[in-house]
Amino acid sequence: MYRRLGRVRTLDTLKDFRQEMRDRFGAIHPTVEWLFRLVEVRVRADSWKVSALQFDRSQGESGPVDLVLVGRNPQRLAELARTSTRYRRADEHHLYCRLKPHELTDDILYALIVSLMPVRGESGPAQTGG
Repeated sequence: MYRRLGRVRTLDTLKDFRQEMRDRFGAIHPTVEWLFRLVEVRVRADSWKVSALQFDRSQGESGPVDLVLVGRNPQRLAELARTSTRYRRADEHHLYCRLKPHELTDDILYALIVSLMPVRGESGPAQTGG
């Protein structure tokens, strides 16, 4: 399973694999669902040439938190920056998105990341009611 997940490069492939796991084993355990979500984030990041997602708490633990996308391709990152008004471009390799306090919960943060990194040419999010 892990080897196959490591080879997933499209959301459609991930969606098919998730369905195959449901067909073989029934309901997907929440821990496994989070593994699928991490793969989805990786696929989306790869499509934008984003090499890392980081949190920036440079103003201290009680200050605001930024989600930082580190890009390998300045042109692709500039294109991604134009997809959302939430992005601030610090330089050619870093996009910042200021997180609201309620966005620091797992489910909401995942949904935000998915919305901030759309993938063209796919049938949509790999999430299928998981």
